[in-house]
Amino acid sequence: MKKKEKEGSTLPESRISRKKEKLLEDSEELYHLLADHMKDLVWLLDLNLNIKYISPSVEKLTGYNLNEIQNITLEKLLSKTSFDKAKKFFSAEMTKALAAPDDYVLKRSLELELNCRDGCMIWTENTFSFIRDEHRKPVSILCEGRDITDRRRAEKALRESEAWHRRSEERYRNILDNMEEAYYEVDLKGDLTFFNATAVTNLGYSNDEMMGMNFRKYVDKENEQKVFEAFHRVFVTGEFSKGVDWELISKNGEKKPIESSISLMKDVDGNPVGFRGIIRDITERKRAEEALRESERKFRSLTETAQDIILTIDMKGIITYANPAAASMAGRNDLVGKVLRDFISPEVVNQHLEMLDKHRRGFTGTMSYESQISARDHDGLIYFDVKSTTLFYHGKPSGVLIIARDSTERKRTEEQIRLLAIVDTLTGLFNRRGFITLAEQQLKTAYRTEKKQLLFFIDLDGLKMINDTYGHDEGDHALQKTAMILKQTFRESDIIGRLGGDEFAVLVVDDDELQKNILKRLKERIKEESTVSDVSYKISMSIGVAEYDPSRPCKVEELMLEADRLMYIQKKEKKQAGGYHM
Repeated sequence: MKKKEKEGSTLPESRISRKKEKLLEDSEELYHLLADHMKDLVWLLDLNLNIKYISPSVEKLTGYNLNEIQNITLEKLLSKTSFDKAKKFFSAEMTKALAAPDDYVLKRSLELELNCRDGCMIWTENTFSFIRDEHRKPVSILCEGRDITDRRRAEKALRESEAWHRRSEERYRNILDNMEEAYYEVDLKGDLTFFNATAVTNLGYSNDEMMGMNFRKYVDKENEQKVFEAFHRVFVTGEFSKGVDWELISKNGEKKPIESSISLMKDVDGNPVGFRGIIRDITERKRAEEALRESERKFRSLTETAQDIILTIDMKGIITYANPAAASMAGRNDLVGKVLRDFISPEVVNQHLEMLDKHRRGFTGTMSYESQISARDHDGLIYFDVKSTTLFYHGKPSGVLIIARDSTERKRTEEQIRLLAIVDTLTGLFNRRGFITLAEQQLKTAYRTEKKQLLFFIDLDGLKMINDTYGHDEGDHALQKTAMILKQTFRESDIIGRLGGDEFAVLVVDDDELQKNILKRLKERIKEESTVSDVSYKISMSIGVAEYDPSRPCKVEELMLEADRLMYIQKKEKKQAGGYHM
């Protein structure tokens, strides 16, 4: 009976429960022992997310012990972003996991940012899973994590570095694409590896066509060796090269002169990997250079055959160019490098220095004056009518251009005329005889030098009316004012004469000024005189102009008759219009 009772007996329920609790405690003790020695972070939470255990690694990392951390809510322990992320995760996953079959595995990873005791922030990567009882029901949540702060910092630094490099590359590309010059990079074989938008425009190919294109594709045979030698020299010496000229051939076959710089590209180990440089289109510069050369050829062609003396001097008065006429006059071919004042007679040295000083100060007009020199193999002084103009370089005075015409013969003739007493005593101008004598001599010179001349025939309008109304003294005064106006209007080298009565004549030496400009200037002088005059009448003139053509030579009297005829046509028109005033 006792045997049966023993065989049929079972352990009390309380003993079984204590046994299970003991096994659970032993299991948890063993787990805690294992967790205490792990470097990874271990958290144990109940299903209400209350912290029940943390590993020593958590205490070391956060600075909180278990009691302290149990009194801190998750909202304070986590950063706001991480708390919102965790709240969303647990709200969704816990509801789903608790309602799932007992074989459901909760194993999700979450990166969270923790607030440490010392105020710093750390990042952890956490994996969550359920701890289940013997009935496979979740009883707690196991969180296993590791410190990823350094990794997050490295990733952030990498992202920032990548963003910086992207911005730098965008700025670099933007600068290159907005350059007027072409930028290129080629490898050691001469194949294009990088280029900007201007390079594409210059050659006319598409980006895809240009990438990898060898330099021989856009350089002809004539320039190929020159380009190769330029790159090879940079490769051998490693020295930067600039100002290398050659011609590019575009897709449509057009040749473009360019100027290029070349520098060697090296890798991180200092090994040559290619070349880079800037290409500048110098088409306009080449055209300008050719135009300058053509201009210089024309200048030399004109100056070499000119009968006038043509010189250029620097601002110190040193001769920098002298044409053959100058060398012939001086009787020597070594004028360049000599000082011009050494050839000028002492009487006009001061005049020369004043001229040079004005040009130094940037005088922009043309100076006209007389000068004289002493020349070899020549008796006495040689006289010149001189014109000088400032030469500029980059906007600053750099020298003076001097054109001098031998006026010795004219000066001698003028002296002879003066000796003949052929000056009108009332006006101080040449009288009829003096004017015709000097004009005839000038026309001979014009014929010899093939220069056109202008002859002005001028009649003072209303002289009889002035004499009758105001008296002959006022009539003489009117003639003197007319002479003064003519002197102010025409140049000293021009020949001005009073032919008699109210008639005047002017021979313009060298037809290098337009007739309309002279007439305009004459009209302005008459207007100025009328403004300041204290008499009631106004000076008025009728004018006729005839041109002397050396290809059809004539005497001065014939020229005067033609000008006189034209003058009377104008006078008649004025009378018909009702008055003389210009």
